[in-house]
Amino acid sequence: MNTRTLSPRLVLSSVMLCAFVQSSSPQRAAPAQETMKSVPQAKFTRRRYIEPNMLAPELYSDKLSMKLTLVDLPGASDPRSAWEGTYKLYFISEAEFEKVGRELTRKAREENGGARVAGWNPTPADFPEKILLAEGSISKKNLATPQQRVHLQENIAFKEKIPAELRTKGAHLLSAYSVKVFDAKLKTPVYDSGIFMAFPFDDQTDPDKIAPRTIVYTNFIVTPKGQIWESQLPRKDGDTNWM
Repeated sequence: MNTRTLSPRLVLSSVMLCAFVQSSSPQRAAPAQETMKSVPQAKFTRRRYIEPNMLAPELYSDKLSMKLTLVDLPGASDPRSAWEGTYKLYFISEAEFEKVGRELTRKAREENGGARVAGWNPTPADFPEKILLAEGSISKKNLATPQQRVHLQENIAFKEKIPAELRTKGAHLLSAYSVKVFDAKLKTPVYDSGIFMAFPFDDQTDPDKIAPRTIVYTNFIVTPKGQIWESQLPRKDGDTNWM
């Protein structure tokens, strides 16, 4: 791979390259930087220059953790409430990400009569060269406390699974999820599935520096209206506020 520095490009930072916005506003207000799902929309909290094809092995941690959190739900104290789901974590090389992005953008423009499109909404199947890093499932009852609504998978091998020539700054981690929450207070199950993408580095835990990413977050909350919102921003343990 050509690793020389080309003209820097301004890219969306590591929070949400594939984000969604809820079409209606539930009772619990959501901040601008949190992600809600319905209409595809690119979203970011910081802008950084990412040099194309710039090797950055120092930004790849040896191990990752996946932390999935059901932040809150109306029927949390009801023992009949339950949370189930599956998830996978992939590595997408910078070259494949750029190639697929160009192709999906081209197709989107063709479908819109040649009109410019704001972004693209990929799925794991769009990346045939992806590298599977982790997968797992969730099956939880007794959701009364914040600690009981956390699923943590640790010691996920990362750096050693990525060929040295692919450890560039502009590569991506793709987390895919599918969840079902039965809320006993609402007396209904709610479903959601989707993806998040992030750079291998972390510029959210401490906005003043870039460091190797060590935790991949996926957060959910069930609103009083029976909607699910999602976010991949870092969260403090025990915090049940969405803001």
